[in-house]
Amino acid sequence: MRKRFDIEGMHCASCAYRLQKHLRKLDGIREANVNLASESILLDYDPEKITLRTLTSEVQEMGYKLIPDNDNRGQRFNYERKIRRKNIKRKRRRNQLTVAVIFLIPLLAIGLSPLLKYNLPFSIDPVYSPVNFAVMQLFLCVPILLAGWRFFEKGWKRLFRLQPNIDSLVALGATAAFIYSVVSTVLIIYRDGTISDHPLYYLTSGAIITMIMLGRFLENGLRRKHQNTLYRLISLIPDLSTKIIDGTETSVNTLDIVVGDKIRVTPGTRIPVDGKVLSGLGMIDESIFTGSKTPVLKSAGDKVIAGMFNQEGYFTVEATHTGNDTFLSGIIRLIEEGETSQPPVGRLADKVSAWVIPAVLILSLLSAVMWYLFLGDYAFAMNIFVSVLVIACPVAIGLAIPISVVFASRKASSMGIIVRRSEAFEQIHKADTFVFNLTGTITEGNAAVTDFITFPPFSEDRLLSLAASAESESKHPLAKAIVARAKEKGVPILIPDPVKLIAGQGIEAVILEERVDIGNYKLMELINIDPDVLTETSTIIRELSNQGKTAVMIAVEGVLQGVIAIEDKPRPEAREVIQKLKQMEISNYILTGEHAPAAKNIGEKVDINHIIADVLPQNRSRQIRKLQHEGKTVLMIGDGMNDASALAQANAGIAIGSPDNIAADAADIVLLNKDLRQILVVVRLSRKTMRNIKENLFFAFVYNLLMLPVAAGVLYLFGLKFLLDPLIAVVAMFLGSISVVINALRLRKFK
Repeated sequence: MRKRFDIEGMHCASCAYRLQKHLRKLDGIREANVNLASESILLDYDPEKITLRTLTSEVQEMGYKLIPDNDNRGQRFNYERKIRRKNIKRKRRRNQLTVAVIFLIPLLAIGLSPLLKYNLPFSIDPVYSPVNFAVMQLFLCVPILLAGWRFFEKGWKRLFRLQPNIDSLVALGATAAFIYSVVSTVLIIYRDGTISDHPLYYLTSGAIITMIMLGRFLENGLRRKHQNTLYRLISLIPDLSTKIIDGTETSVNTLDIVVGDKIRVTPGTRIPVDGKVLSGLGMIDESIFTGSKTPVLKSAGDKVIAGMFNQEGYFTVEATHTGNDTFLSGIIRLIEEGETSQPPVGRLADKVSAWVIPAVLILSLLSAVMWYLFLGDYAFAMNIFVSVLVIACPVAIGLAIPISVVFASRKASSMGIIVRRSEAFEQIHKADTFVFNLTGTITEGNAAVTDFITFPPFSEDRLLSLAASAESESKHPLAKAIVARAKEKGVPILIPDPVKLIAGQGIEAVILEERVDIGNYKLMELINIDPDVLTETSTIIRELSNQGKTAVMIAVEGVLQGVIAIEDKPRPEAREVIQKLKQMEISNYILTGEHAPAAKNIGEKVDINHIIADVLPQNRSRQIRKLQHEGKTVLMIGDGMNDASALAQANAGIAIGSPDNIAADAADIVLLNKDLRQILVVVRLSRKTMRNIKENLFFAFVYNLLMLPVAAGVLYLFGLKFLLDPLIAVVAMFLGSISVVINALRLRKFK
């Protein structure tokens, strides 16, 4: 079972990495991917080996909360519940932040006076009233620490478990500064000490907590604005629908609709279910799925999809898919799964962040101890300890990649591009070879019969009837062309019983007790057609192939009775797309089961010179593997079942069309719009995303690497007498994490 859950309590990449690592060790879990930015986890697990209760318990033991969906209430209910939960949590965090800021302002005014050399009232002046000065800061600092108590509770717990995270560093730094200050206050009170003899770090302790709270509040706010995309999709399904019961229209909850129910759709409303139009007419806006703003006329027999908008007209729909089984629900699940995954560079960053935290603890302790041994100054050592601890927190590093992935995935979904696995961003960015399926991908998939050659004693109508009957249940474009020709001529189309698909070769069926075989040359050889007849027919097939047509042979009761020529035109935008890919220095191939002459003819029209033809579906992955062995990074683009193995084998795969077919299951990205220009959008978005990730990592690492030596006192060591104040370290850390989020937000402007 593959399922996505929300997780509460994660604050850094170390949290995500350790939780992911822990869950992957559990018996029954095949895969676990945790995403910090979306605060979610994608699990592939065996429910017979590990129950939801066990999963919840294991996550809770790690210090987090797993929130399962209510499968009986639908996606909208679950998402609204999630929004309510986040709003309540955000309100609580805002109140805590408000308390912290209220007390930090006077703490700043008092604590900075010795540094900035301005006078305070006599009663709290650090020179004339050092006791009052210290005690006042103590009283102002305590409410701030209580407002941020969650950092201490979680941080120390993780530290005692030897699984430190960002909260552990924050808690340790704030606690150390506070305890040192309390000791200094006691010494000032009972030994008549001065501020210069016993420095105070209440301001540092309070500022660490407040700035971390502010940083996370702003991060969540920026992410929250962009996370409404999914809710807007879910909201396309109306809460109430008009159901026809015994001829009477009744308003019902959309969740109560089941397959087979009849639904009345009126102007200005959205369609609540996937279904088939039974009667009436409607002008339907399909732009959320196709991108086209031109409304489409729907009448009896046409399919409609939940979420589409009926601009005008009345019609009745019979429900074929409802609730979580609709096309739109499938898209939403794919988007959520795509956000939860991350590119290989992201997994590396998570590991680095997880190991950086213990390293920071060790480095801060060593720095403080060495400076104390060198100078014998407790206050100086404390300054070094807290500054290193804060400045080296890998908050920005842990957020750098998942935040870009989430924003890029949401942007893609708004353009009709569903990212199932975000690993594809990195692979498409590096891809130098694009391999296209021919029929339905490079071509329109609307093939038409151009030639019909029959051999005596069969007439064209009789042979066409048998061929169309055999192909009537197939979804292949060539089969559809034969059935369309039969309907056009009005010949009878019968139900085949039985029918057998022979992958890559054709179909075998029984029509009115007559065995009919329809397919390519290999199928005719397989059923032992007379070799002499095949040799004679091959001349006809070769001539048709040279014209760019696909030839299909028909045999009845083991005797070859005719040849059908079918032609499919390339998509009008195909040549333009291929030429632009070439400008990007990308090599293009056609991989198809069609005969070489027909494939080459289409290839010439769209400017593709590399043709791999006559390839059976089961051998297509082998052809992809061969290109990979030549050192190429391969992107496969296909639209049907025959492409599934190639899509899975390629470094990345793009499926064109429906997100609920076999091709989409094997692909990393699904294009809802069959316009090939969307491929160019995917390439540009992948490059933009990877550039954004690299920029984020640069900001994060440079910030840490540049500031860490300063915090450790290296400049002071070389005689510059400059020591980074812990307060400045807190501000720098805050700006580092916010800069990463703001940079990722630039992906929203992608066009």
